Amino acid sequence: MKKVITFAIPCYNSAEYMDKCIESILVGTNYAEDVQIVIVD
Repeated sequence: MKKVITFAIPCYNSAEYMDKCIESILVGTNYAEDVQIVIVD
């Protein structure tokens, strides 16, 4: 079974910050294909 890291990001009226937030998660991990990002508005 493949290990996956899931990030759950709650947001409300924060569209201007989402690019930087997602980029920081992907840069901080060595294996972007093993990362799942769930954004909840």
